[in-house]
Amino acid sequence: LHLDSAAPRTVVQNPSSDFFICWSPDGRSILYNSEVNDTVSNYYSNNRIFIRNLTSGTTREIFTTVDEDKQVIDWNASGIYYSYIDKMRNRVFRFNPSNGEKQEINTGLELPAGASLSRDGRQMAMTGRHYDQLNEVWTGNPETGFRKITDMSAQIAQWPTPVNEVITWKSQ
Repeated sequence: LHLDSAAPRTVVQNPSSDFFICWSPDGRSILYNSEVNDTVSNYYSNNRIFIRNLTSGTTREIFTTVDEDKQVIDWNASGIYYSYIDKMRNRVFRFNPSNGEKQEINTGLELPAGASLSRDGRQMAMTGRHYDQLNEVWTGNPETGFRKITDMSAQIAQWPTPVNEVITWKSQ
């Protein structure tokens, strides 16, 4: 929407679905999910994520080497935080959109889940667990580590918990 004229402007329009994710920290770009031209397998294929520069009108796809559904957590001054499930664990990364470098954030958890970051990216709160626990709330610095601030798992401390294992086989 042009503020001076109140005239709307289409920013992204593809034959399939397009979904806004978030603004860049400087407000000059958006992050969005799109299936682009795929109107057939878009319901079960891996999602695609793009950065659209609103000034230049250029678009570029990011996370192209990740062969899983990506979930963007936040885009702040320190980068784009995202996660995806890798076999039996959820992994969290920070992506630098300027140079394409990614760094894994060591959460210390097998299943980190919902997260929120401070504007500068120096503090993070998240929920998550190990397989033998209930979800807990964790907080800390993505560079130095996290500490648990709840203890929901105490109520099941004496319960038998499952052993998780990966079973693989050769497909025909």
